[in-house]
Amino acid sequence: MSRSGLRARGKERRRAEIVAAAAALWRRHGIEAVSLQQVAEAAEVAPQTIYNLIGGVDAVVFAVIETLLDKIGEGLASGSAKSGVERVLYCVRTSADMFVADGRLYRQLIVRIPQAVFSGAHLGRDITGAYAASVAAGQVEGDIDRAVNADVLGRQIHIAYLGALFAWASGGLDDGGLRRSAETSALALLTAAAAGAERDRLAGELRALLIASSGTPAQARPDQM
Repeated sequence: MSRSGLRARGKERRRAEIVAAAAALWRRHGIEAVSLQQVAEAAEVAPQTIYNLIGGVDAVVFAVIETLLDKIGEGLASGSAKSGVERVLYCVRTSADMFVADGRLYRQLIVRIPQAVFSGAHLGRDITGAYAASVAAGQVEGDIDRAVNADVLGRQIHIAYLGALFAWASGGLDDGGLRRSAETSALALLTAAAAGAERDRLAGELRALLIASSGTPAQARPDQM
């Protein structure tokens, strides 16, 4: 490997160690109680190295979140979801499960996102674009109506998901509520845009989820009795 390649690999390794150290400390003590100096000591680097490789605290927040997104990307690459529609649902369901599994860490990071964005930090991923690409794939596969704008639908799926995620992080939804709300909103949007048999399939999934979420069996209407 070339010298420049070795340097790049070394930087990536140190970056990963910084992110892991920050996540561990924030999980244990809370983000407000941990300084970048402490993160640097835990990662065995100088504080300036954190600024050089990632940035300030808010940039590290996004770097930690990006590790979760990387895992979702690995799952997609492995072929866990075949169709465009299933890739959208895989991202929604899997990310919700991952956030819940490490809720002590991610709740505090999610509520900090508006402050982080205001400070100039940003997520190094185009999540809306990823959803839009999956929707476009669904159109090619005949599952999504081609009259639907893939970018608009991808954006709406992302916005709806963020609403559920912020509600969960701020205590408005419990863990199960995040999963149900995120999946329900994605299914509702996909069903509205679906074509042919896929519309019926998604509508069936959505109806089953709504019935299960209500905690009570569906009631027959008077005209069905």
